Amino acid sequence: MEGNNDRPEGHLDPPIDELSPSSTKQLTLENSIGKDQQQRQSSLSLTRQLSNVAVCSLLDVETDHEVIESLELLLNSVVEIFCNSIPCNFMSPWQVRLQVANTSSGFIIKDRWILSNAHGVSNHSTIRIRKHGDPKKYPGRILHIAHECDLVILTVDDDQFWDNVEPLTFSDKIPRLQESIIVVGYPIGGDNLSVTKGVVSRVCMSTYSHSLEYLLTIQIDAAINPGNSGGPAIQGKQVVGMSFQIVNEAQSIGYIIPVVVIKHLLDDIALHGRYTNFPTIRFRYQSMENSSYRKYLKLTDDQHGILVTSIEPASVFSKILKKDDVIIAMDDKSIADDGTIYFRRGERLNFIHSIKSKFVGDTVTLRIIRQGEEITLTSSLCNIPALVPYHSHDKRPEYLIYAGIVFTVLTRFYLYEWGNDDWDQKAPKHFVSLAYNGKLQELTQQIVVMNQILSDDVNYGITSDATDAVLKSVNGIEIKNIKHLAELIDEISNKEDDGFIRFEMESEEFIVIQCKEAKESEERILTQNSIAHARSEHLR
Repeated sequence: MEGNNDRPEGHLDPPIDELSPSSTKQLTLENSIGKDQQQRQSSLSLTRQLSNVAVCSLLDVETDHEVIESLELLLNSVVEIFCNSIPCNFMSPWQVRLQVANTSSGFIIKDRWILSNAHGVSNHSTIRIRKHGDPKKYPGRILHIAHECDLVILTVDDDQFWDNVEPLTFSDKIPRLQESIIVVGYPIGGDNLSVTKGVVSRVCMSTYSHSLEYLLTIQIDAAINPGNSGGPAIQGKQVVGMSFQIVNEAQSIGYIIPVVVIKHLLDDIALHGRYTNFPTIRFRYQSMENSSYRKYLKLTDDQHGILVTSIEPASVFSKILKKDDVIIAMDDKSIADDGTIYFRRGERLNFIHSIKSKFVGDTVTLRIIRQGEEITLTSSLCNIPALVPYHSHDKRPEYLIYAGIVFTVLTRFYLYEWGNDDWDQKAPKHFVSLAYNGKLQELTQQIVVMNQILSDDVNYGITSDATDAVLKSVNGIEIKNIKHLAELIDEISNKEDDGFIRFEMESEEFIVIQCKEAKESEERILTQNSIAHARSEHLR
């Protein structure tokens, strides 16, 4: 299973970018949520945590009542979160799907904050939070949400909720291998708190199935059951992480988000007043373990690193890196031929960890070998989205309907409409290729696709072959994004009522619509299909 979790060589950041759903579907989240659209993004489903075990046996101190009482005080800060979510329909973007009810866990930290997993409250309509031993469910609200690291910070405005609770504190260390951890949460099958003990199996970089982000995780050997997402992992009296996903079809392999990732979010909010995301690198690379590569690139025996094979044009690294550069160090951390850096005694991590530990706006120093010469380069860090976005949590799909032709934006969630686990086999191949291999040219670039045609006299005779096509231009003007498309349609329609609009596809097919007929048909088409608006909100 480690091949599914560890970053494959030579792939775009994040690492899952070119992993097929068949190789990643075994990673699953762990809240008791229905299979709604927001979970499809990862081709990875949900599962959870641990059978009930007596607190005494977990601690191996059956007669030490002070220690037991101390743990019970910690458990009072663990809460259960009830959320109703409204998933989006990306194939018919003006619609939503049936409401989904799900539960997850969380725990109280400083400043009347409650920390939990983002996947438990995505696309929420209502949130209720219940304390340990309290039958009342209090209305909750989101303060900050970070989908990339699958974390959310909530609060409760009712002062009564905060009676007799103490915030949990975080440890400053990452647990070592074979150290014991107690995991707490509310798995399905009952209303009471569940406590389980496990040990650390390894610390590694893994794909976060909620977002396809590639961050540090701690693997534990405890079984995980639906409902425990967001529950704390505790060592002594301090939190060392949060449970969030497992490997499906495997026994006793669970993952927790380590404190270093949680503190990255908290520090980000403290520094910037909001969550600013994690930096991305957006270049492709491959290992240098093969001796022929090393000889070809004139590397000495004591020079090691990774080979840059391509850089996305929109990335900040496109300004300083070139194809065939060999990156030998980042911030004075030497990179091995397999792409790893030193972590701690006996353990190494992918060099991406060095980037993900920083904030957007920070700088990174690279030492590279270019044509046999060693060069030092410096670059700022930013978060560049993928050409086909990895997730669309809490975002309604963008769409525009003109003369019954539905245009929308190509995203991973749109592709998941073809199948949860096998979208790359069922979706149109040119869409899949863009998702795996597309490179962002400009920050505002979007792939606009013709989703479907709502049948009407105005579009009679336009064949269905034109659907599932990438829009290239309108009246000869290349389309940058869906907002640009809306602006061009408005400009042409307002200028010439009896004019025409020619939509040309990447496949070189084209459609021509008369502006006057399109205007006359709009209300009729919307009424026939029970659609409230011809455009998504920000395009109106």
